[in-house]
Amino acid sequence: MRSINYSVTVVALTISSSFVTTAPFTGLIQFNYTPVGAVTKTVHFILDGTALPTQSTTVSGRQVSYSIPAQSHGSHSLRVYFDAEVNGELVRSNELYYEFICLEEGNENIIIISSFDKTSENQYATIPIPFTIYDPTALTAEARIYINNTLVSTQTVDRTEQVYSYRANNAGTLTIRIEGGTGSRTKSKTITLNIIESQIDVEAETENLVLHLTSQGRSNQEEHPETWSYNNISATLTDFNFSSDGWQKDADGVTVLRVSGDARVTVPYKPFAQDFRTTGKTIEF
Repeated sequence: MRSINYSVTVVALTISSSFVTTAPFTGLIQFNYTPVGAVTKTVHFILDGTALPTQSTTVSGRQVSYSIPAQSHGSHSLRVYFDAEVNGELVRSNELYYEFICLEEGNENIIIISSFDKTSENQYATIPIPFTIYDPTALTAEARIYINNTLVSTQTVDRTEQVYSYRANNAGTLTIRIEGGTGSRTKSKTITLNIIESQIDVEAETENLVLHLTSQGRSNQEEHPETWSYNNISATLTDFNFSSDGWQKDADGVTVLRVSGDARVTVPYKPFAQDFRTTGKTIEF
């Protein structure tokens, strides 16, 4: 019988920031961050895919500042992380990712940003896509959402961050394109995801499909939020204010049709109008 002693060093290495990207930048960009870890840290800043000069610090749990030079008119991305040597091993913290807007006086080009930074997602997952469209010439802009080059949503948005939620029903490559502006001022941002196939099949019925009404991709900012149809069947939405009700996000960020107060939805379809005992019928809610 003998005893073996081990010495284990545990170091918490994290980085956080209160960096706000809701307002455009017009000059020097001040990035404040808080590193945690009782070691000498080398902080890395990747701007638009290019590494900026690193910053070395021993500070832990307190805010540190880093200055980024003024950038050109348009959208820019920033990744921040730090690495440190612990017992001869190089370890790395978590990574922060931001997209922000920079303006130049007299430049009227539309800018689109999104802080979404995933490359893959599971099939049937609901994917919230945050985005901001900034038009220097107007307080609002028309946002068009394309899924695999098919237009699925058109809405009028202001300069604040919006969220478009999409349920990835199909495995494979998913392309989401956010487009704003018209004519020569049209700008777009494309997000490409690999949708990993699920082991469980929960697809909706497609054979002899008669009616399929879905809230996916809908918004109260649409030109006609009161319309809801499938092929030649159009539901009637009455007494909605499309502010506190209508197309809302639930606790999981999924778009739903919120029906409250005197609001009513009438679907002009009679599922039991014919005898289907010999053929069967599938109804899903």
